[in-house]
Amino acid sequence: MSEAPVDLLRLLLVDDDDVDRMAVRRALRTAEANVEVTEADSVAAAREALGTARFDSVLVDYNLPDGSGRAVLEAARAAEGPPSVIVLTGQGDEGLAVELMKEGARDYIPKQHLSPARLMQSLRYAVEVSRAERETRKARRAQQFVADVSAQLGQSLDYQTTLERIAHLAVPEMADYSVLHLVEGADVIRRAAASHVRPELGALLTAGRRFHKEGDPVSSPLFRAIGSGDAVFVPEVTPGWFGEAAEDPEHLDLLRRLSPCSLIVLPLMARGRTLGGLTVAYSVSGRHYDGHDLTVLENVAGRVALALDNARLYQDLREEVRTVETLRRLGETITAELDLSRVVQAVTERATDATGAAWGAFCYTALDERGKSDTLRALSGVSPEDYDRFSPSAEPLLESTYRRRSLVRAHDLTEEERLPTSPGGEASHAHGGAVRSFLAAPVVLSDGEVVGALLFGHPDPGAFTERDERIVQGIASWAAVAFHNARLYEGAQRATRARDDMLAVVSHDLRNPLNVIATGAALILEIDLPEPKKRQQLETIRRTTDRMNRLIQDLLDVTGVESGKLSIHRERLGMKELLEEAREMMTPLAAERGLILACEDVEGDASLTADRERMLQVFSNLVGNAIKFTPEGGRVSMGADRGPGIARFWVEDTGPGISEEDLPRLFDRFWRGKDHREAGAGLGLPIAKGIVEVHGGTMTVDSAVGRGTRFTFTLPLSGGPSSGGAGTEPPAASS
Repeated sequence: MSEAPVDLLRLLLVDDDDVDRMAVRRALRTAEANVEVTEADSVAAAREALGTARFDSVLVDYNLPDGSGRAVLEAARAAEGPPSVIVLTGQGDEGLAVELMKEGARDYIPKQHLSPARLMQSLRYAVEVSRAERETRKARRAQQFVADVSAQLGQSLDYQTTLERIAHLAVPEMADYSVLHLVEGADVIRRAAASHVRPELGALLTAGRRFHKEGDPVSSPLFRAIGSGDAVFVPEVTPGWFGEAAEDPEHLDLLRRLSPCSLIVLPLMARGRTLGGLTVAYSVSGRHYDGHDLTVLENVAGRVALALDNARLYQDLREEVRTVETLRRLGETITAELDLSRVVQAVTERATDATGAAWGAFCYTALDERGKSDTLRALSGVSPEDYDRFSPSAEPLLESTYRRRSLVRAHDLTEEERLPTSPGGEASHAHGGAVRSFLAAPVVLSDGEVVGALLFGHPDPGAFTERDERIVQGIASWAAVAFHNARLYEGAQRATRARDDMLAVVSHDLRNPLNVIATGAALILEIDLPEPKKRQQLETIRRTTDRMNRLIQDLLDVTGVESGKLSIHRERLGMKELLEEAREMMTPLAAERGLILACEDVEGDASLTADRERMLQVFSNLVGNAIKFTPEGGRVSMGADRGPGIARFWVEDTGPGISEEDLPRLFDRFWRGKDHREAGAGLGLPIAKGIVEVHGGTMTVDSAVGRGTRFTFTLPLSGGPSSGGAGTEPPAASS
């Protein structure tokens, strides 16, 4: 139904007498009235006309072939408007006309008194009264509508419930459809909820669609209203309007299918912020908005904005309470558990739940049983296989997280410039589906060390918010505390195990010598042994005490190495000098075992500053081990050469070699191989490596079963020529 100009009077003339109808038309022409007349000759025809068009007044004869004027009056009162009714009466029908006026007719005109002046006077009066009543009813309906809106908005503070109620408030009372959009950023608006009098059309207005401000936003009613803070009023939608208002071809198709004929876009503002926009429109009903409707809807928009803001504040409050509770439970978990693997799994699961992520992961660095660094992970909501497919594509974001020690949030990985683009712009995959939203936070200890990162993914874009950032940062802080505590706990456990190992080794390796000493002393004291036998027992006791002293000294040395307090006395030494002294020291032991101890010539000598006794101790341990494990008839060789700024020494044997399984633990204190019948306390190699490192050098080993073993260590050169003998610099103690 279209709205006509105000100065045009639309009249429905209902009379079965052609002469009477002609008389009415003649009177209207004579009065030069701007009247549009529609004629009906029966009650049925009048009802049909009232159902398809809108009239300002109905002029009806009381007597009709299929009923009376009362039936037409009832139909008019039920029609939109409703129009005023004037009764045409014949001779003697005045009493009936009065009865009809009591039932709602505005006036009556006896046919015998019909004149242009009388007819126009009656029409003007009836129309003015009807219009006044319509305005009064409209004002009352508007007042009731606003009251109902306030009541509905006050029924719940739940955010999603509030969104749905806002979308349904005006439908069908003051709109055929309504759409609520929320501001998500300076250039992004999201469709949050919608309602339509026809469900099949309402299905087109699915929530979640985002609109991006591109180019000139003035043509977009939505962006214009939100940007200016003023309502955009389109009383009559023209065909050209659709192309101007559409955001893109898809949106244009939607607008044409909705086919609005009149609409208003209302900005929703609260506490100085624009929260979104509410679009209300007439379409299938054919109704149009006027200035009064705009005033009412602007009033409603203020209440809607307040309710929306309250719901947001309530949601934020609930989320903050939930966040605090999550962190509290997490804190309880951390303080109650010291096992690192269980802590990180609990952290991952709680954080995934708190952020609403589809999956979560915790990649972290931990120390294994040997104290070596290892990269591990805990997963929640994703299989290891799916995570492995995803992780390479997010490597640039993870690198940024570690390097910058800062949180990274990606709204949509398909639009993320820091990631390598895949064919077709496809998203990365995990959790069996596309990953669009991504959130990562580093786990940083109090000393600044980055020990891991928390990662979260979701298949929908924009799934993570600033609140999620705060949650993850809080959880990352708790995780850092957990790491610190777990490391202290594991360190204490390792110290306890080391103590137990040491006690076991010391008790074993000291008990046997003590038994030897006790036995020898008893023989000397209780039996009158010949002098040679007595001397032999005393020599055994002396060698045994020497071995005990060496064990005690080794314990002191390994403790000094690990605590950084190993005492060294530096002097200038020549490479050849040091190598030759070590060879002379170890040759008798090699000969005793039937082995060849070779010392390769050093090409070009150089000097270094080191502790002579400590370096000989290194050679003693390395060559001693080689001699110990090389079969009779084998060969042990020593050598040295120069590298850039370093002296390189090596000890090589033709023994059985070391298995790949044992190599990683070779320098662990108290560690001995499976066949340790010839092994000592397991301290020699850790001490040798520690001495070299204290001097600023390194030690490595190369070995394989069946091809012998080669130990190599380096020491920094002093830069001057060799003294060829004792150091020319005064000895200095250092640690």
